Amino acid sequence: MRASKAPRPKKCRVCLELFVPMKPLQVACGITCALSHARAKQASARVALEKVERRDLRAARQRLKPMRDYMQEAQAAFNKFIRLRDRGDPCICCGSYGPDEDWLTGGKWDAGHFLSRGSHPELRFNEDNCHKQLKSCNGGSSKYAKKGRTVAEGYRARLIQKIGLERVEFLEGPHEIRRYSIVELQAIKAKYRALARELEKAIAIQ
Repeated sequence: MRASKAPRPKKCRVCLELFVPMKPLQVACGITCALSHARAKQASARVALEKVERRDLRAARQRLKPMRDYMQEAQAAFNKFIRLRDRGDPCICCGSYGPDEDWLTGGKWDAGHFLSRGSHPELRFNEDNCHKQLKSCNGGSSKYAKKGRTVAEGYRARLIQKIGLERVEFLEGPHEIRRYSIVELQAIKAKYRALARELEKAIAIQ
């Protein structure tokens, strides 16, 4: 009868020292390393579980997210692109820069629509219809009728200088009502986030 072969030495997965295993599946040299290995496996399993839970939570939130959230996210990405695109330009309405110009959301500059999103939702993501605008012009135009007329007139006059009368008249012409799907809004968000990143990179190397 042939004698069984002696087990070959293994490298401990914890301390990396060689040891002779007493069992075929033994991976640690002793009780201390075995406990450390078990704790590491538990931690790894916990991290994997948390990752799955986070992914499932994101998916659940995505399913429950209302349409207005998709619209706001797409609009925020579009507006950021407009402010970056028009970086260095004066206000489209009054032609001035104002003190301490910046281009951050919440700063003094808006992405102001020539024809409002409320009255012309089909032009909300039209790049000709949106330009860098001082908050004082954008917000003030809706507060006072006289100032509103002045802002609108200034916007139109400078918009004609910028893109030409034909394109302005196209904006003012009739358009079909547009309703956006969630997929379309996600695509718009992705498009303008990518364009904004390209502009930010170009600005950074200037």
